[in-house]
Amino acid sequence: MPLTKQPHPHDDESTSLIAVRRPHLGGAPETLVQTALRPRAGMLVGLLLFQSCSSFILTSYSGLLQRHPVIVSFLTMLVGAGGNAGNQAAVLVIRGLALGEIHVGSEGAYLLTEMRLAAQIALVLTCCGCARVLLFGYPLYDALAIAASLAAIVAVSIVLGALLPLLLHRASIDPAHAGATIQVIMDLFGVGITCLVCSALLPEPA
Repeated sequence: MPLTKQPHPHDDESTSLIAVRRPHLGGAPETLVQTALRPRAGMLVGLLLFQSCSSFILTSYSGLLQRHPVIVSFLTMLVGAGGNAGNQAAVLVIRGLALGEIHVGSEGAYLLTEMRLAAQIALVLTCCGCARVLLFGYPLYDALAIAASLAAIVAVSIVLGALLPLLLHRASIDPAHAGATIQVIMDLFGVGITCLVCSALLPEPA
């Protein structure tokens, strides 16, 4: 008796989504390169230009960075944590869209779940970040300022990482761009949040 594959309720939706988002793989390699070059390179050039805005933020807070070298020491950690958290959330949403697990009716509930997760993950990473600063021999007020910055960055990153693919999908733009986009956005936001939080919490030297 021949075996027949039972259709999955989300097969049509998933297949159509992936077909729209991915270039056809049956053509010649030269055609595939030409088809993919313009949208991918254009997106990366735009993100590169947008990312350069972080240098303006650092320049405007140059005095703060000179007075508190702890910010410079842990800025890579802060920005990296934001990018990683946001990208993780974005990948899960993109996967959910492709598999049909996330649809118009479930977007709101999914975002609320991500907000709750964002608060919990931010708390965990904040404790780890604070301990790391203390282990490097910095005083407690430095550790608390970095920890507060980390909490804000991670929470914002997860929410934006979950929201951005949904917005791109609704605008008929490939949600796969959300991964690279959230990395750049959180580079910029991470620098800005860190400078704002540390300028408010760190004491001015006598």
